[in-house]
Amino acid sequence: MDHNYIPVISNIDTLADYYFNLGYEHQYNREYDKAIETFSEAIKLDSKNFMNYRQRSSVYKLKGEYDVAIKDITKSIELEPYPFTAYIDRGEIYLEKGDYDNAVKDFEKALEINPTHVEVLNKKIKAEASK
Repeated sequence: MDHNYIPVISNIDTLADYYFNLGYEHQYNREYDKAIETFSEAIKLDSKNFMNYRQRSSVYKLKGEYDVAIKDITKSIELEPYPFTAYIDRGEIYLEKGDYDNAVKDFEKALEINPTHVEVLNKKIKAEASK
């Protein structure tokens, strides 16, 4: 990546934000390798921002690279102050991977945060039934 170019866009506070937004655009356009590259740049510039890891995880999931996706979403969970959605995301990755026990555990963690969330309860029931 060329770090000499600094965009002038009013709604972007940092270069890391620029790479995050660019990565999201690549993801939206199904340019997954470019998305991973730009989210990686955002992480290099701001390794404390959980959203950088979460978005890169979602791209790895789309590519079927579940182990790397799990690694990134786990880092997001460590950094995030309210990891409700991240637990759901990781549970869904485990579900797609066929790791139903860990999927159930993550859906249970999400339900500990928000016990009345019906969609998560349904995901947990689906994971339990898939065992």
